[in-house]
Amino acid sequence: LPPRDELRVRAASPDGFVARHAAWVLAAWPEAGARPPDHPLPVQVAVFGGTLTIVALGGEPVVDYATRAKAELAAPGSSVWVAGYSNFVHAYVPSRRVLAEGGYEGTGAVVYQSLPGPFAADVEDRIMAAGHRQAAALRSPPAAP
Repeated sequence: LPPRDELRVRAASPDGFVARHAAWVLAAWPEAGARPPDHPLPVQVAVFGGTLTIVALGGEPVVDYATRAKAELAAPGSSVWVAGYSNFVHAYVPSRRVLAEGGYEGTGAVVYQSLPGPFAADVEDRIMAAGHRQAAALRSPPAAP
């Protein structure tokens, strides 16, 4: 979460979105040092005949997810298609690069969304790890009965 002093300043902002968001965060997490719970984000992988892998991500993921998934999840001779807005839309889903850059998608947009603060720096790695686990499970031969 942003520092409490910063939230108090934001709560007095003439911008209604910023003020309401800051007041909500202060009320929901009144303890200094509080941390909101992890936010669920659906990640689903489907493999079609070894030639197409679809990675479905909730939210509005930035293009870095498509680039990384295509580089890391494509089997030889196959394609990867990444679909955002899948099963849950709550916010922009920034990559590590976008978080480091800051700006609207990385940090500013949370005041208009259902999130108390920006995503953690490891969000991209956690999402991609889920995709890797699912792709590996789907590509493994089935266990003998």
